[in-house]
Amino acid sequence: MVFSTDHLYKQENIIDNTPKPVIKIYENTSIFIDSLQCILNENILIENEIARYNTSMYDNKRKTILLNEDKTFNINITTPGSRFVSGIIDKVKTNLSLENIVKFIITGFIRIITRIWREFETLCMNLVSKDSQIQRLHNKINKLGVDIPYNEPMFTFTHITDCVSRTDLEDQLVGIFNEITSFINKFSSLKNPRDIENAINDFNNNSYDDEQNYDQIRGNLLGSNSYISAEEYGEALFKYFRNGSSTTTTNNIITPDQMRVRLEKWKTAPRLIKGYAKDKIKMEKAGNDLVSKLRSTNVDKYLTDVSVETVDLYSKLVNRYANKIKNTCNIFVLYFSARWEAAKDELATNRKILFRAAEYITREGL
Repeated sequence: MVFSTDHLYKQENIIDNTPKPVIKIYENTSIFIDSLQCILNENILIENEIARYNTSMYDNKRKTILLNEDKTFNINITTPGSRFVSGIIDKVKTNLSLENIVKFIITGFIRIITRIWREFETLCMNLVSKDSQIQRLHNKINKLGVDIPYNEPMFTFTHITDCVSRTDLEDQLVGIFNEITSFINKFSSLKNPRDIENAINDFNNNSYDDEQNYDQIRGNLLGSNSYISAEEYGEALFKYFRNGSSTTTTNNIITPDQMRVRLEKWKTAPRLIKGYAKDKIKMEKAGNDLVSKLRSTNVDKYLTDVSVETVDLYSKLVNRYANKIKNTCNIFVLYFSARWEAAKDELATNRKILFRAAEYITREGL
């Protein structure tokens, strides 16, 4: 079945406040489909968190405006009204934390990759550990000098062990961090309402480039200069790890040399599986490093002088970059889940072919 990500992107911005049951993904053997379901669940939680933040922001903004317009309050720090206004502003400062929302996103991101990694490792190790017949006959399989017919549908798998250096997640998240700090440095000192309005318009205009950037990241991950849309990504991933094809071949003949290659892959599978853990570790580190950067540079310090007029600008900042971090992480989760899925499928295919060889050896009394 060719992967599809259509439903993920069609539902991405739906806000749903109803409690969601925990879905047991281990009952399903498709790592990619399980990762899609995990992303859907996390996206709902993230969108709800952002919506909660926005509600709090604008509710506090409205209250502040009303209190400032009330002529019974002499805006002086010693008056009850001013202390109340000051308290609201302090609450805005507390809630308006890009660091906290990013930490929420990264925590969910790590939860997803940890979950699908554990499933991948469990499924693959189960495939290897049950191969007692292959273990017993592996020397004879290695010396087998005849072709073995294999009539079951089969893919040719590619790029499974590629080093992903063309577009690294860490590089992407560092780039986003640099955008955030550059924006803050440029606009944090704005006080004039007209300047603030212009800043918001500039920010909105620049945000339209985000979708094109996602398309470019997807293309780069698959070694292409072409842009790959969200809707095309699932099928593109499926084909990328299957020699550019979405269809299987049948009536295959496995030559002795091909059999030895498959036997070697099967023998080294446990080591390769552990090697894939580097994917998970590298992604986790990239996410945690971003949170650390936001914390160590005190990126939310610009809120010290937050005013009613700048609430819109800061809200757009948090919304845009929260979504940008979420969407970038999702692109990499889908890439690696598709890669792990292909690795698992190749291992299962090799196991079936080696069993055919073992059956032949037993039947012929070799």
